[in-house]
Amino acid sequence: MEDIISRLYQCISIPTIYTLLNPILTTFFILFYCLNWGDHPGKVPNGATPSTVLSQNPNMFDFHITCNDNASPACSAMDTYNRAGQIISDNLILNTKIIVEITVERRPETFWGATYPAKVFNNLDDIRRYFPTALIKQVQPGFPPTGTDIFITINSSRDPDTYYPGTGQIQANQHDFLELVLHELQHGLGFETVWYQLQGNDLFPDFDYTLDNNGVVTFQSFKENIFDYFLVVHPIGRGVERTTPYVQALNTMAGPFGKTYNNMGDFYNGVIQQQQQQGKSYTKSMLSMATLPYRMSFMANDGNDPIALETTYNPFKLGSSISHFAKDVYSTTSDFLLISESQAGKTLEDKVAAYGNDPGEGMGPDLRSLLATMGYELRIPGSPPVKSSNKITTNNSTDKSPYSTKELRWEIWPRGITISDAIEIEKLWCGLLFQEDSITDYYSKIKRYNDNVNLRKASRKRIY
Repeated sequence: MEDIISRLYQCISIPTIYTLLNPILTTFFILFYCLNWGDHPGKVPNGATPSTVLSQNPNMFDFHITCNDNASPACSAMDTYNRAGQIISDNLILNTKIIVEITVERRPETFWGATYPAKVFNNLDDIRRYFPTALIKQVQPGFPPTGTDIFITINSSRDPDTYYPGTGQIQANQHDFLELVLHELQHGLGFETVWYQLQGNDLFPDFDYTLDNNGVVTFQSFKENIFDYFLVVHPIGRGVERTTPYVQALNTMAGPFGKTYNNMGDFYNGVIQQQQQQGKSYTKSMLSMATLPYRMSFMANDGNDPIALETTYNPFKLGSSISHFAKDVYSTTSDFLLISESQAGKTLEDKVAAYGNDPGEGMGPDLRSLLATMGYELRIPGSPPVKSSNKITTNNSTDKSPYSTKELRWEIWPRGITISDAIEIEKLWCGLLFQEDSITDYYSKIKRYNDNVNLRKASRKRIY
């Protein structure tokens, strides 16, 4: 009865001149539209919240599809793409459209989807720090148009294992396509790390360089994404440490800007030797932290526990390690969306109903907190999440912003990007400069953290 009353309330609020003029049409409208005797544009799907369909917020995403596999349902899934964009638009206050280029093609790899955000960077504190254009467009009114902001590749080889909404019931081996798209869009908003260059027993951040025809490497700078500025590690026997000083130290060891190396192997070996000579082990420590549970976190600005990141893969797993929430912490919580291994056999709505997520529609409180920390404005408040016994707590404080907008440049991401191009494509950029104070307001919104915050485990167990 409550469900019927709810439907009546939602549906009768839909204005229609016919219901006012003709009692017979009024009865027909109520029976067939409001009480689910028929389908209609305002009907709420089973398991979905009313805001999924009846949202009053504009959808701030424009999707463009390049279809290289006409047999794939992903080529004609615009309703699903738009719904994912609407969910984000219901969670975040976005003032400028985000342009998404989706390429559907059969890939030999096992991934479902892969995402590459367009970026710009600034150059201060001895680091090139990259920001997704999807973010900068929101915080800097008048930011010049960049074309595509987010590039997503959908691997249609996984179609047999993919549930496309509107194709019946999800099967036990299938993963929900809506969840996949919503997940990938979060990476496009900036949820990604540059710590992925694996060299033996060392993990390096990515870096900018030029390479001549003889393979000679000219070093420019190690770099961070805005995500990495809030990345912390929890070394054994020491307190929490930000990774930004690691990148600064590595830049000093590898530089100065313009220093040349005979080849890529010579470069990595040289930086490793420099660490050994100075009694440091930044890159070895980072690989250790990235492959031990609960050793890396994102330090959100809401005063809650640090957000545990995925560090259980050993060996290190490119594309999964660090750039996701810890799956053993979040897989059955309202922040299930950003774990690296989606649970099959359940739709996004099934998981929202099972794990709670109202009103985020799949975007949980820790995810909203992470996005707000990077600079997005929340439409849905980032209410304190339920504390997990596996998470790590800290006392946060603020420090002075190290940011500057000097030397902020475009980074070019061409259409037709492939997985094999993903690393090298970040080397392509040109020198469009922005005014020095152009995004000052953005930096003022981000809280800073003291390097010497006290860290403790949230449970009775200690981390070893």
